[in-house]
Amino acid sequence: MPAPVPVEIPTLPVRVETPVEAAARVIGAASARFALDVGAHHGDSTLDVLAAFPAAMVHAFEPDADNHAAAVVKLAGHAGRAVLHLAALSDRDGTATLRVNSHDGTHSLLDIGAQRYWGAWAGPVGEAEVPTTTLDSFCAVAGIERIDLLKMDIQGAELSALRGAARGWAAVRRRGLSAHIGVVEAEPQHIAWAKSHMAFNGIPDVDVSFFEVAVGAEAGETVFLVEMPAGSEGNSPREWYGQAVAWDDPASGAATARRYLGHELVAMPGGWHGVSVQVAQLSRMLAQFGRIDLVDFDIQGAEVDVIREALVPLSAQVRRLHIGTHSREIDAQLQVLLGGAGWQCVRAWPCLRWNRTEFGWIRFNDGVQTWENPKLAPA
Repeated sequence: MPAPVPVEIPTLPVRVETPVEAAARVIGAASARFALDVGAHHGDSTLDVLAAFPAAMVHAFEPDADNHAAAVVKLAGHAGRAVLHLAALSDRDGTATLRVNSHDGTHSLLDIGAQRYWGAWAGPVGEAEVPTTTLDSFCAVAGIERIDLLKMDIQGAELSALRGAARGWAAVRRRGLSAHIGVVEAEPQHIAWAKSHMAFNGIPDVDVSFFEVAVGAEAGETVFLVEMPAGSEGNSPREWYGQAVAWDDPASGAATARRYLGHELVAMPGGWHGVSVQVAQLSRMLAQFGRIDLVDFDIQGAEVDVIREALVPLSAQVRRLHIGTHSREIDAQLQVLLGGAGWQCVRAWPCLRWNRTEFGWIRFNDGVQTWENPKLAPA
């Protein structure tokens, strides 16, 4: 992999924080009492949690013996607040086979195959039998009734670990701490997968609102592109996530005899194909909700028009925006639009360039902007 080419970073009102720091700010660092670091590796992430939550006892889990030994050394000075467990979290108590890979940060209870990390291939090299416990069992033994932070990085086994917390999730729901999710997606296969994922993860229908529409500045009907021109690489919904509202006039489309998941395919100029969909305004969707903690946007270049149309209800109802951007012009326009409305920029990494982040230099295709609404900041 070629070394990144340093580029000038534009001056933006950016306050960069790590995910653990963000969690501490939202949860309240001083009030947290118990945190779990699942997948502690060599202990660096546990140190981050200890620093961000100065009053919390941290239980760290690492099933690999060598990684565990390295973490023991690194956490030696924190014996009063950090407890390291040589075990994996899973959906059952007992033992399981840990797949050991050539990179010690990729070991997993799942057969993940070859993965690419830092320019070097990581593949399977062996197996080890390791002890497992569930979250429910661990909390019962440790006498923990409330977990303030659950951090997991366990190479694909996260769902299995969460299944081991059935009693805990039931208790959360009894306390009225459930969330409601709104899912907006016009691509027929992607919305079907979204529904399947929600059901598979046990999220009740009453906790999700699905909007099978495109979002736009004006309500109506349009063509939503679902196929690239013939011969394009990765031309399937599993490989390509750039589906978008057609940039040509929908009237320029021509009906075809082909169908896509029950929808008639429309041939558009340039060899593109799409399906007819309804377009809804974001402001109308927001009217169906009260206070909203997060709105996430990845709408292929429509972000400025959509946010401008709904800026008033967004500012009145929403605490945080996380936006994927798709041009340098959009990067700049959002700074003016949201900054002028009083929003505070938490991070802004422009698209189509190398950006220096807290994780190092990263090449961005889509840009990333995160904004907070000071009017609705936690007390």
